[in-house]
Amino acid sequence: MKVEILKKRHNKVLKLIEQTGIDALIVEKKSNLYYLTGLRPIGTAILLIRRSGELKVYGSKLDFFEFEKTFDEINIETGNEGKGPFQIFLDDIKDAKYLEVDEDVETVISNIIKNKHLLLKIGNKFIEKLRRVKDETEIEMISKSCIIARKIIDEVIESVKPGVTERDLAKTIEKRIVEESDEKAFEILVASGNRSAIPHGKPTDKKINENELVVIDMGVEIQGYKSDITRTVLVEKGDEHKRRILETVIEAHDAAIRKIQAGIKISEVSKEADIIIEKAGMKDFVLHGLGHGVGLDIHEEPTVNSKNEEILEAGNVVTIEPGIYIRGFGGARWEDTILVENKGYRILT
Repeated sequence: MKVEILKKRHNKVLKLIEQTGIDALIVEKKSNLYYLTGLRPIGTAILLIRRSGELKVYGSKLDFFEFEKTFDEINIETGNEGKGPFQIFLDDIKDAKYLEVDEDVETVISNIIKNKHLLLKIGNKFIEKLRRVKDETEIEMISKSCIIARKIIDEVIESVKPGVTERDLAKTIEKRIVEESDEKAFEILVASGNRSAIPHGKPTDKKINENELVVIDMGVEIQGYKSDITRTVLVEKGDEHKRRILETVIEAHDAAIRKIQAGIKISEVSKEADIIIEKAGMKDFVLHGLGHGVGLDIHEEPTVNSKNEEILEAGNVVTIEPGIYIRGFGGARWEDTILVENKGYRILT
């Protein structure tokens, strides 16, 4: 990761720390730590950012892929013969009265609370707020990830035929992900027939039959950045009801995307999809919101649903994934990863 980008992020965090009046911010969430340092430790690591500008990462020597510092301002503490890195961390924060801790911190919480002189806040989502708007490097990585995901899912769709099992499809996807990318973004989902009404249906040995809906949800990762795409296939001789479910989902998907641009309320985007699904008489079969942010995490801010009154900003990357799920019958979802732009959008998948 480029040093200039890391320094810009560092400066933005310092401004937030100054505005809040805390002495230091503690970060353990791996995606946040990578975002701020470019380091990807294998195990637990803690980043301490002081109001003075000091950045220090604490962790075991065994837990770092790359021990080299990504830029000079970062110090890496791996302990010494007398103390481990996290004991040194506790010593280092004894002088701090006001601390902010990100939501994923677990290893140090109990120890910090024991220090009565510290005022502790948990989960202000400092870094998540910064991560909502992607910079050029992030958009490049997410775009690469999305292109690969789209390529793989298009190939696999050609294999969706009667007699093939859900697990067969998942194995094919997994093989192609290993060949084309760093790793999968999340567990591959394949669900057919009645099981397609399960939003997060894991693949089984069930064979695909004629006249079934088959939902495939997958994504890949490139340098930490993820993609998310879902397609639903109606297998040979699909009946009219199932065809209408799939067509309604795609129509809702397209209507919502057309609404996207910087300055639009997220709720307005979601309502475009709601209108289509309600008109089709299927609103009772919607089980989740319209979408979510994507980046270093597969689910991050902003959340896309009809209750979110936040404004979309250029640089937001979100999914649009309406779904209809009728238990005992079948379901469909159609999902793309979208970049919000000043005058519209770009479909990355």
